[in-house]
Amino acid sequence: MVPTGTSVTNIEAFELTTGGGNDTIKLAGRFNDNLNTGAGNDTITPGLGIDTVDGGAGDDLLILDYSSNNYGGISSPWYNGSYGYFQANYNTSSYDQVSYSNIERLQITGTAVDDSIYTGSGNDNIAGGLGDDYISGGDGNDTINGGAGNDTINAGDGNDNIDGVNGASLTPGLGEKDTLTGGTGSDRFILGNATKAYYDDGNTLINGSNDYADITDFNIADGDIIQLQGTSSNYLLAVVGADTQILINKPGTEPDELIGIVRNRTGLSLNGSNFAYVSFAA
Repeated sequence: MVPTGTSVTNIEAFELTTGGGNDTIKLAGRFNDNLNTGAGNDTITPGLGIDTVDGGAGDDLLILDYSSNNYGGISSPWYNGSYGYFQANYNTSSYDQVSYSNIERLQITGTAVDDSIYTGSGNDNIAGGLGDDYISGGDGNDTINGGAGNDTINAGDGNDNIDGVNGASLTPGLGEKDTLTGGTGSDRFILGNATKAYYDDGNTLINGSNDYADITDFNIADGDIIQLQGTSSNYLLAVVGADTQILINKPGTEPDELIGIVRNRTGLSLNGSNFAYVSFAA
């Protein structure tokens, strides 16, 4: 116990155990921590370092953010439901790592390079950041954002929101080919936000075949939805073999812009219930 008004420096590790109740634990810096939050619905941000986190009973959220350092990428080679670990290497001999247990939900922000992120059965929030990321959401109703790069996203079971790009970019999806798999459940594949259509390269001379979302398992029976910016009149569908291409309807002689391919699916309608449109409300 530290008395009021005391300043503590040169701390290398925290050992923290809490009891029942809904705890919020947020640590900054790089320490090697051992955190056990006991019963309750806890929110745990261990910071950097080599950490061990046990959420105990309850609906616990673990928050990890590896976006601020010059890492060599995240790997999560072991996970099993509410147990697992993540490791982020930031040079040839040093790394940050968290081993966790009794964690029901994960909120993860990836690095600026290629990450490999696996999560379990909770309702997780995953942002890959830059790089060509592989993200597996496991079960649960997940929100997954691949960020910039050629990402492969497998959302797993559950009703998931799947977005392969950085929607805040001026040119979201430019130069990207993202592979999006929803798994079972009613999934939303996001190919546009309220202000921008994704994967539009802005080149008026070519048809955009260098950047698009590759949707591998669109399932009408599951209630899957493709989200587009604007209205149905802004788009066209083209059947090529067993697949359906989604294109931005460009004016005049400008080639229509490919932004998505729905694999092994034909008979879609832009005015059907499996397309949703969003736009900015002035």
